[in-house]
Amino acid sequence: MSNANNTWLGSNNDSTPTGMAEERALQLKVYAGEVVTAFEKHTVMLDKHNVRTIKSGKSAQFPVIGRMPDAEYHTPGEEILGQDILHGERVISIDRLLISHIFIDNLDEVLTHFDVRSQYTDMQGRKLAETFDNHVMREAMLGAAASATVSTLDGGLVTTDANFDHGTAATKWTAWEDAIFETAENFDNKFVPAERFLVLKPANYNFLLRHVQSNGFSAINRDYNGQGSYADGKIIRIGGIDLIGTPMLPQADYSGEDFHAINTLLTDGLAFSTDAVATVKLLDLAIESEYDIRRQGTLMVAKYAMGHGYLRPESCATMKDTA
Repeated sequence: MSNANNTWLGSNNDSTPTGMAEERALQLKVYAGEVVTAFEKHTVMLDKHNVRTIKSGKSAQFPVIGRMPDAEYHTPGEEILGQDILHGERVISIDRLLISHIFIDNLDEVLTHFDVRSQYTDMQGRKLAETFDNHVMREAMLGAAASATVSTLDGGLVTTDANFDHGTAATKWTAWEDAIFETAENFDNKFVPAERFLVLKPANYNFLLRHVQSNGFSAINRDYNGQGSYADGKIIRIGGIDLIGTPMLPQADYSGEDFHAINTLLTDGLAFSTDAVATVKLLDLAIESEYDIRRQGTLMVAKYAMGHGYLRPESCATMKDTA
C-alpha cells in the first residue's frame, strides 16, 4: 500500500517540505497578522502623536520650532532681512527591546480541546499595545511638568483639585468643568494648533457621561450643543477637546524605572495635542515563532524596539488629585 500524497497547508509554494519551518511557513504569517491586528485595535495613542521610523541608530532628532516674531511696519527704503525664529530640538532614544513571549507544549496543545493560539496572540497584541500607550502617555505627563524647549514657547500645565475623584457630584462636576475649560484656554493662549484630546479614567469619563446638573445641563445634552450618545456611552467633545475613556491611563509610581520615569499615582486626566509627543521606531512590531525539538513545543515572541519622548510641553496638560 502506497503512502498518501499529503497536502501541506502551511507550506509556502513547497510540495515536499523538509522541516518544521517549511511546513508552517504560511501558518506563522497568520499568527503575525493576529498580533498586529490586536495591537492596532487595542491602542488608543498610535494615531494621536508623531511617529517616525529609522533604519538604524540609537536615537532620532525632532526639530522644535518657536513662534514667529510679531509683524513689523516697514519703513520705506529699509532693507528687509528676515526675522529671527528660534529653534530647538528633542533627541528621542530607543528603549530596550520589548517582548511578549509564550511557550506552548506540543502534547499539551494537542490534548487541549479548544484553540489557544488565537487567544494567546490577541493577548500578546493587547499587552504590547497597553505598554505602548502607557509609555506615550507618561511622556505627555512629563511634558506637562516640563518647561519650554524653546524660549519663545511655553511650558506645560498641571492642574490640581481634590474634587477630581472626591467630594459630591456637584463639586466633582465643577472641578472637571473648570479644568477642561482651563486647559482649552491654556492651549489657546499658547497657540496650540493641533487636534486636542483628553484621556480619562473610565470612572471619571462615565461620570461626565451620566451627570446632570440641577439646571438640566449634561455633557451630551444636544439642547446645549452637547455631542455624544448616552446609548453608546460616548462623549465626543467638551471645550473643543475630544474625550477618551480608557483604563490604560497610567496610575502607578514609575519613578524608579529606566525609561519614562514618573510618578502618576495622583493623575486623573491627561490632555495633549497631536504634536505633543513623538515615537521613534527602530524595530516595528514583529513576530517570531519556532518549534523547539529539544523542548517539544513552540516558542512565540512578539516584540518591538521603540522610543518615546515629549516634543512640545505647551501641548501637554495633566489633571491631578491632591492626595
